[in-house]
Amino acid sequence: TEARVQAGLAAIAVLRGDAASGAASASGATNTGENAAQGFELLLANGLAALADRTPAGAQRARDALLAAADADPVRAVYAWRALAYLAETTNNPEDAQRFIDLAIENDPTDAWTLFERGRLLAAHDDLDGANTSFKAALDQELDFPDALAQIGELNHRRGDFAAADKYLERATLLDPKLAIAFALRGVNFIEMGDLRSAEDTLKQALAIDPAHPTARNALAWVWYRKGGEENAIEA
Repeated sequence: TEARVQAGLAAIAVLRGDAASGAASASGATNTGENAAQGFELLLANGLAALADRTPAGAQRARDALLAAADADPVRAVYAWRALAYLAETTNNPEDAQRFIDLAIENDPTDAWTLFERGRLLAAHDDLDGANTSFKAALDQELDFPDALAQIGELNHRRGDFAAADKYLERATLLDPKLAIAFALRGVNFIEMGDLRSAEDTLKQALAIDPAHPTARNALAWVWYRKGGEENAIEA
């Protein structure tokens, strides 16, 4: 249904950290006028829209709606569980985040975005091997998955395998030329490889997509400092 499509788009936007787009897609789902049989989609959409509020009240509304969505349709509860995991992660509740992502995996172990979110949680807890396994499992489900490719690139960067990191990050940027985090990470990786020219060019691409991206701004300031001193760095 149209509501299901809109709710799915909202879930993806939220997991990418774009709460505003998530809210817009969710709003589209809530305005479809479908009957009570579509209660799951409406609850899910309302929960995702509430995530954009970024307030304690919004977080509570999101939690209530998403829990109700999971209860309304246990077969498709994976979409609610993974959104709840993201909510818990972003409200500093790591135990709840892990519990909800485990429920999502139990509900559908083949869902690419759930595998992706589990990988993010594992990486945040420095379980690089577990995170890598989860991201690659997501790629097994969705081969052209730029977000997962970017995260595997970051894992390789953290391990010091900069050449492997660049291959994954380059692939991510080619698949999604608007994925700012992939360009930012690739720019940082170029710094570690000693290629400041490529680092500068790639970080500028990241900032062209997202002018406020903190990783890209900080890394570009460092590159400019290395190339021309403190004055250039301040301009970044």
